[in-house]
Amino acid sequence: MYFYTIYFSKCLVCELLDLGIVGVFGPQEKVIAEHVQSICDIVEVPQISVREDLDQSFQPRGIALNLYPHVSSLSRVSNEVRKIDYNRIK
Repeated sequence: MYFYTIYFSKCLVCELLDLGIVGVFGPQEKVIAEHVQSICDIVEVPQISVREDLDQSFQPRGIALNLYPHVSSLSRVSNEVRKIDYNRIK
């Protein structure tokens, strides 16, 4: 089952990249998300994956949020965007 789903997800992400997407949200399934993250890392496209983090006893521990590029890079970009004087842009 995973092979088909992983293969389908890979094909879908590659098709979307060919269309010029600038980021990927998801997927939630951990195994598939790892494959999508690998593709995004190679082509340097941001990937945001949010899923519930379960430990061995299947007790919820919270929500995991994976951001690519690294959070420090995202914060630098955020700071630069805040510095823009939007009143001067017409």
